[in-house]
Amino acid sequence: MDYKIKYLKYKNKYIELKKIAQKGGNKCKCCGKYAEFFCPCFTVSYCSEKCRNDDLEYHSESCRNIRKEERKRLLKKLNEGNATAEDKYKLGILYFYTSKDGKKYKENKSRGLIYLIASANEGYADAQYLLGYIYFEGKEVQEDETQSFFWFKLSADQGNHKAQHHLGNLYYIGHYVNKDVKEAFKWFKLSADQGNPKAQVMLGFNYLKGTGTEKNLLEAFNIFKRLAEQNEHSAQFMLGLIYQNGLVGIAIKNEAEAFKWFKLSADQGNMQAIEQVKAFEAIEAKKKSETGLD
Repeated sequence: MDYKIKYLKYKNKYIELKKIAQKGGNKCKCCGKYAEFFCPCFTVSYCSEKCRNDDLEYHSESCRNIRKEERKRLLKKLNEGNATAEDKYKLGILYFYTSKDGKKYKENKSRGLIYLIASANEGYADAQYLLGYIYFEGKEVQEDETQSFFWFKLSADQGNHKAQHHLGNLYYIGHYVNKDVKEAFKWFKLSADQGNPKAQVMLGFNYLKGTGTEKNLLEAFNIFKRLAEQNEHSAQFMLGLIYQNGLVGIAIKNEAEAFKWFKLSADQGNMQAIEQVKAFEAIEAKKKSETGLD
């Protein structure tokens, strides 16, 4: 089949997927969790690199063709001098997240980074966040705390909720900067108000412990309950802890309810919840053994 015909075959699907991704691309295509980033074809989004790599469609002919055609279109705009900061951001992703099997893997990585930096220097918040994350992660380039914090801060100041959440984490644990729980709470709140579930979990934790803000147990409980019901595994784990220990005036100790939320969290791979489930099951097994029940 001719390449052009192949591309046209997938074009309608691409347009439809792109609309869905741009409208509500905060759900991972694989597992439904909160998604951090788009596939380089910009039609679907994923919560992690593992999910992206596990998704067969990411490696499929349609995705490859979409990326190839999109790269051609953006390079044409760049060569004509019409590329926007968003175009350079997309071009950067298309080159930076290239297949490791590609013949020009290292060259494409470098080229992609150049485009991302160009976009970030033009003030594009998503590019600034991604650069902060790339330098923070230190996988594709050498970890650089100065560059990471610099780009996270620029992006967060522009209202990027992912950058705000990461900045909150840096202040909370004192990584790259002096520990400042009040500053951390400020950034968590800004991110959470935009619907970032990871920041909302941290907000709940801060209210529960009174870290960086006044203690507010009811607000903490309500945050964890709402997020847990939305299948956020960290919130499910925290809700399990609350029911396991009880929360004065808000939630009585309830082992059955605690186990329910630990199990839901563990089923999503939460390691702390998995340990709690194992502990519960060990206790139940011991009780049955002592009473002679199977």
